[in-house]
Amino acid sequence: AGEESDLDLLIITREIMTHRDRNAISGIIFEANYRYSTNLSMVVVDAASWNMGILSLTPLYSEVQRDGVTI
Repeated sequence: AGEESDLDLLIITREIMTHRDRNAISGIIFEANYRYSTNLSMVVVDAASWNMGILSLTPLYSEVQRDGVTI
């Protein structure tokens, strides 16, 4: 990945997150991008939707399975 590449974060939660919680995480990501000149992006999804929902059929799911790093 080049210097201008973004870093995609997949956040898998036990339960469906509230809109308020998602906004809080978005604020943290925004602040990190601003403060450190990063290019972070995020997807937040609950485990059931990730493992058995429509997202499990997407190219994103395949890419994460192939290239993802657990932190």
